[in-house]
Amino acid sequence: MSDKIKILYLGTNRVYMNPTIQLIYKAVGVSTDMTCYGPGFQSDKVLSNGVCEFVSENGPFDFVLTDGVVLFFKNLKPFSTSYNYFDINSIENVVNDMRSYFKSCTLKKLFYPAIDYYNVTKEEIKVIEDSNSYLITWGIEFHEYLDQCEDTKYESFMGKDENDNWINFVSRNESKIISIPQIIDNSEFNFLPLSSRKYEISVPGASYYRRREAVKQLNKSQFNFKMNSSHTGIKQKLWNKVIRLQNRFSFNLNQVNFRNTIEDSKIIYTCGGCLKYPIRKFLEVPALGSALFFEPFKGYEEFGFINGINSIIIDDMDQISEITKYNLNHLDELQEIATKGQALIWEKHSLFARGIQINQSLKSISIHEFKGSYWEKGEFKLR
Repeated sequence: MSDKIKILYLGTNRVYMNPTIQLIYKAVGVSTDMTCYGPGFQSDKVLSNGVCEFVSENGPFDFVLTDGVVLFFKNLKPFSTSYNYFDINSIENVVNDMRSYFKSCTLKKLFYPAIDYYNVTKEEIKVIEDSNSYLITWGIEFHEYLDQCEDTKYESFMGKDENDNWINFVSRNESKIISIPQIIDNSEFNFLPLSSRKYEISVPGASYYRRREAVKQLNKSQFNFKMNSSHTGIKQKLWNKVIRLQNRFSFNLNQVNFRNTIEDSKIIYTCGGCLKYPIRKFLEVPALGSALFFEPFKGYEEFGFINGINSIIIDDMDQISEITKYNLNHLDELQEIATKGQALIWEKHSLFARGIQINQSLKSISIHEFKGSYWEKGEFKLR
């Protein structure tokens, strides 16, 4: 008989440009006995019978896990930007049933937010508090208060609804946090040496202020760097239109192109946007073997990055061209930095590493010893 912890995941089977939701439940399943329930996971017949009957036939379970898409379900809007393995017009009753079961059941609960952390209402916070869930999310060490995010003044998309509700909630509930700052699949690694890469430096992704400044400095540089621009500016907007086609081909094509931008480049510069997020690119870039140049995000040292050892910090944009040229002229040293960055992601932040960290937390919860978790200098620790 298996001694693995039994998990029931209540969710929806879909593909989104950011695969974190899919990877979270896969990471939970690495070291547990997990069963998935919801649209795209079970047949219409099974779903029509409801969660309670499914649990009575397939349980008992030790934990139930869900995400923000289910717990905060109001309409079908979240499914308009994903490829869904189900008919979205037939899921409302099923999702409401899953949400109701999660809120009312007596199992130990796990919740992955999948929300905009700076646009959370107090009503949503109360729903989470009332559920008495343990949270799989970024720990307090990776959150920055809005008044410390100076670059917000450069971004037109920042509105008036941003708030610190979430960071205040996390701060009050550190004992309930399984600190998981992003995740990357072990299949997303590339071990191609820098010397075999076509481009010298690239700045992929959304046109955030720091990235705009990096591109500006690199373009006017006397060194005439070979840059890949397939995921910047107008080209990025075209790719965004491709994504809206909402089929597996368009999603796969965009992901392949984005991945190629990184793995064809010796150096990638990125940032966490104006909110200093530990975005997924901080995992993708080292995993794909490129040298990471970056503006520090909140908690980067706790994540495990060390300037000049496994990554390179650019804190003065006027120096990015000189720093880039120096490192390209010392490619063996840069390769060592890239290799150490890749090792950090593989050992501490990959799918299998996350599975071990989550299972460690679940075992601690099961014996009533869990007091929260956090990251310190690249190490996952229980409080």
